[in-house]
Amino acid sequence: MAKNNRQRNQFKIKVDPTERERAIAAYLTRLKKAGPDEVMMRRIKEIETRQARKVPAGR
Repeated sequence: MAKNNRQRNQFKIKVDPTERERAIAAYLTRLKKAGPDEVMMRRIKEIETRQARKVPAGR
């Protein structure tokens, strides 16, 4: 993993705003189509990944 922000920014994927808007819209429509349990599953998965990222690197 990149050590500092400058190195991290080298690998960031540039996305133009219109593309991002389209992606968000598609995501929201998919959420609406999915059942509530699917939505909850996805949310739980997102939270789990966030927890996994928060683990300190020093250990």
